[in-house]
Amino acid sequence: MRINLRAIALGLVVLSGIVSCAGTPQTQQKIARVPLADTFNPSRSLSFNNFSLNLVSLANKAATKYGIDNTLFHALIQQESAWDPRARSPKGARGLTQIMPSTGRSECGLERESLYDPALNLQCGAFYLGKLLRQFGNVELALAAYNSGATRVARLGRVPQIRETQRYVKRIMANWYDSRYTNYSGYTSRYR
Repeated sequence: MRINLRAIALGLVVLSGIVSCAGTPQTQQKIARVPLADTFNPSRSLSFNNFSLNLVSLANKAATKYGIDNTLFHALIQQESAWDPRARSPKGARGLTQIMPSTGRSECGLERESLYDPALNLQCGAFYLGKLLRQFGNVELALAAYNSGATRVARLGRVPQIRETQRYVKRIMANWYDSRYTNYSGYTSRYR
């Protein structure tokens, strides 16, 4: 049985009635360790359905906590890791939101292996994306900074002319736009 994570995630957002805004100011505090009951436990047997719903729920909580639109955060996770908590890039980025160990340590106080913990990774990714959204005041620039570095984007004042970064921003923006105008059953809204 195939499961469409985007449909599940969007359905949860629609059903929960949670609305958030990327511009909501949040305090810039370090991520606190999430209680073990709310974290992924690899020794506990979960079906794919329950595990997926748990990841979506954790992602929604993290996005809401840091004032990020849930569907934008879902689009970022889909692009970064395709919702695989054990994902690791060739450059060393880890987990669902593909946090680099140096960023995890400096922004969230997380050690390298903690980045594979889905709850901690989602909290750190949401915190960092929220910080970039406030810094740049523009979703595309914040996404470019998430991918290629805040210093580079701040220096240029635009999305860098790096093919990977331009594709990254374009794909996330397209997925975010699609998810905002598609209801959880997959039908496109006529109200655009």
